Amino acid sequence: MSSLLLGVYDKKGTLVYAGSVGTGFNNKTLRDLFKRLKPPVCRTVLSRRAGK
Repeated sequence: MSSLLLGVYDKKGTLVYAGSVGTGFNNKTLRDLFKRLKPPVCRTVLSRRAGK
């Protein structure tokens, strides 16, 4: 989890990939968060980039 993936909804309501940003978390914080997080609920596969 060194970066977060960003998505936006297009005009049809489809979630599309918009980019990624760094978290700024150090390794200790990343390990702690990994232990606390639940598996993702959304299993949508983003197959295209926003604006394309």
